[in-house]
Amino acid sequence: MPVEFRIDASAFRKFNQDLKEFDPALSRSYRKRLKSIGDKGAEEMRKTVRLAPFGDRPGTRGSRGRIAKNTKVGISTGSRSAGVKITTRGAPTEGFAAAYNIKKPFRHPVFGNRNVWVEQQGRPYFGTSITKVLRARLQKEMSDAADDAFRAMKATKI
Repeated sequence: MPVEFRIDASAFRKFNQDLKEFDPALSRSYRKRLKSIGDKGAEEMRKTVRLAPFGDRPGTRGSRGRIAKNTKVGISTGSRSAGVKITTRGAPTEGFAAAYNIKKPFRHPVFGNRNVWVEQQGRPYFGTSITKVLRARLQKEMSDAADDAFRAMKATKI
C-alpha cells in the first residue's frame, strides 16, 4: 500500500544517475533530503494509525503499534520502480494492516485465537493522513530539493 507522488520515473532515475556521476556527496545529500521529506509523511501516518478507533479495547494497541513501526520510507532509483515511497509491510501486520486501512468495521481473531473473533472499526491511514495541504507541501519540498541539487550542479560546472 504505497503512498506515491507520481513523477516521470525515467526522469527521476536519470536525474539521480547524473547527480551521482557529477558528485556522489551531492547525490547522498539529495537522497537524505528526500528521505527526510518522506519521513514527515510517514510520521503523519504513524500518528493516525496509533489513534484508537471509537470503542476500541485497550488490548488492541499492539497491532496498531506494529503497523506504525512497520511504516517505512524508501527511495528507489531502479529501472522497475523509481521514487520516494511510504509503505507498511511485515508478516505480523500484512492482513491486519490492510483491514485496518479501510473505514468500515472488520472482523479478526483475538490475539490469533480463531475461536474468539471481534469486530473492530478501521482507521484509514494511507491517503487520508497525508492531507491535501501536507501532500502539496511535501511535493513542493521534493521539487525544491531537486531544484537546489540542480542549481548546485550548475553552479559548480566548469
